[in-house]
Amino acid sequence: MMLYRPECIALDVKKNLLSPEMFFSELNRRLYTFITQKQAEGGFDFGLLSESFSQEEISKAVEMVSRRRALSNNSEDTFVTFAEELKKESERIRSKSENEDITAVIQRLRNDNK
Repeated sequence: MMLYRPECIALDVKKNLLSPEMFFSELNRRLYTFITQKQAEGGFDFGLLSESFSQEEISKAVEMVSRRRALSNNSEDTFVTFAEELKKESERIRSKSENEDITAVIQRLRNDNK
């Protein structure tokens, strides 16, 4: 959602809603870190992704934006709710898997959901 609505970046910074550790994929962690870093340096623009991401990764980011755009509710309240739920889920999974590498946790969860 931060890719689609840049004002959510400022909201995240202001309220300290998210952290890289909350994201389960390496790409999402990198995107979040990059977006917040660029925001701190003066502002994020989607075109800046080409500085640090491959074309395949940028294509995935474009796909994320497209899926987000297709949803009807993209409000700041929705973003806050999403961030709160992501934090809860991240904490829940990490508490169950304290000694397990996050990659192994993700693979185990994928296998459980098959």
